[in-house]
Amino acid sequence: MATKGRIDMLVRFSCLLLLLMGSCYSQRDKLLQGEELKDGDELLSTFGKFKLGFFTPPYSSKRYIGVRYQSGYYGVVWVANRNSPIIGKSGSLRLDSTDGNLKIFHSGGNPIAITSFEGARNTSVTLDQSGNLVLHELHSNGSIKGMLWQSFDYPTHALLPGMKLGINLQNGHQWLLRSWLTIFSPAEGSYTFGMDPNLTDRLIIKRLGEVRWTSGLWPNGEFKSWVDRGYNFSYTSNEQEKYFSYSVKDDVTSFPTLQITDDGSLNDDGGFSMLCSKEGRHCGSITDSAICNRGSSYFDVKFGLMSSGGGTKFMESDDMTLDDCRLKCYKNCSCVAYAATNRENITECEIWSRGTKFIKSHTDDSRTIYLEVQPKEIKWRIIVIVGALVVIFLCSLSYVARKKYKRKGTQSVKTNKANIDRLLQGQQLKDGDELLSTFGKFNLRFFSPQDLTNRYLGVWFNRPKDVMLMLYEEDYYELVWVAHWNSPISDHYGCLTIDSSDGNLKILHSRGSPISISSVQGSRKTSVTLLQSGNLVLHETSINGSIKLVLWQSFDYPTDTLLPEMKLGINLQTGRKWFLHSWLTDSSPAQGSFTLGKNPNASNLGFG
Repeated sequence: MATKGRIDMLVRFSCLLLLLMGSCYSQRDKLLQGEELKDGDELLSTFGKFKLGFFTPPYSSKRYIGVRYQSGYYGVVWVANRNSPIIGKSGSLRLDSTDGNLKIFHSGGNPIAITSFEGARNTSVTLDQSGNLVLHELHSNGSIKGMLWQSFDYPTHALLPGMKLGINLQNGHQWLLRSWLTIFSPAEGSYTFGMDPNLTDRLIIKRLGEVRWTSGLWPNGEFKSWVDRGYNFSYTSNEQEKYFSYSVKDDVTSFPTLQITDDGSLNDDGGFSMLCSKEGRHCGSITDSAICNRGSSYFDVKFGLMSSGGGTKFMESDDMTLDDCRLKCYKNCSCVAYAATNRENITECEIWSRGTKFIKSHTDDSRTIYLEVQPKEIKWRIIVIVGALVVIFLCSLSYVARKKYKRKGTQSVKTNKANIDRLLQGQQLKDGDELLSTFGKFNLRFFSPQDLTNRYLGVWFNRPKDVMLMLYEEDYYELVWVAHWNSPISDHYGCLTIDSSDGNLKILHSRGSPISISSVQGSRKTSVTLLQSGNLVLHETSINGSIKLVLWQSFDYPTDTLLPEMKLGINLQTGRKWFLHSWLTDSSPAQGSFTLGKNPNASNLGFG
């Protein structure tokens, strides 16, 4: 009887488990003729990894329908109507009752055809677990007769595992990626990524038909640096087709994707540029070859106004992207700044010539401007530095001598700085603002590496003013810590905030889910402070605002720089290791190949 009871309980539990699993995936993955997918509804793939639905890009009023990952930071991976958006939420996806084709119906005009097969057919469309949207022809009994069309044959800007880059030799159809027009507009942009039609064993990126990057020839059956990132490419060549494809193991990422960006970079799901490789000829964003020689200058992202007001505007068309504007400026040797004039989708162009100056501002007229930064070349720099160090040494001796004769208990002079060093829940640190430590030695702000558009949040060290004034007209800052070096954001709309629900430190931005800087479990009231040591500390606070304890600190997560009071070693209780990690390149804060820390096998040796 006991055995029978246990079996009965097991059967009941199994039935309950099946019911629960069924409820988890009760949403449909298929659309039949006579059914519609309205704006606000979704198709959900088996096991729920992908979804198909309508969406609006940030700062836009246009509606598109696309495939995206169901969860995570990662955005849209395929867009059905990238060049034919609709206005409003009247859209619905249907299979035409007369010819079986997939179309978007809306109140603003004729239906938008996604597929265009001739002849009446009984069809269905399914979002499969690979993210592929497939149109099938059906028998009269509803069983599948054959495949008529699939989205994997018409990729937009993103490459998923199972997609192809190459050519169908039987019908001449090419599989390639085409960038978005801008980060806010899925319309076809200037860049393509695919197989070189003239040399089929390599990949290329083109801008308006002109080659801008090549992968190099397919060497020894792999692209070594991409394999190191977990992306295993394969090459297939036969009488029917020639193509590249790739696969990724689950332990590398749950959201594999390669995307060609609006500025011509090829990024993986973490925002890492896949162009930084031994096979390729370039790294990062690609520039035009016919540009002015600007020496060591570069363009940095600023927010404000130009002193002369209006510059030179190019009204060639709405399709002039920010990247096109950048090239206009690069080819004009007198250009010192450029910006998009259409703020809704970051298109059109305005440039400014020498003689105009940038004004930092946060008024309604302020906007994102890319400003040329010209490092000042100083003659006899070594002599000046040595002289400055001598002055500092003498001043330090004088200071120590005076301090010996000060009476014990003398009060220090308070600073008059108005800049905040602390962020509370409900407050935000926007791009263009900064936290400033007590006495102004360190600041926390968003930045872009040299001539790149990716944005990061980092702590900067303000070198002593009395020394650096001899070398630079302005204060000199050195980057010492990066908050999210493997997850950059690609616009000027990021802000640092403390999550109101769990008290964690996060970066909000316009292109996906928040980026977590800390991950402390449990709902808490917290604040974050930039200490005068350069340590960014997340505190749990009491109801009255007083500090209870430290929950997280940047000194436990150093990047490439060791500051006083930081540690190199290991916490024997938690197993956490403190070590430095190099940048990937001079202009990419992503984790590089070198580390510096304590040798785990010898207590008095370092490792790298």
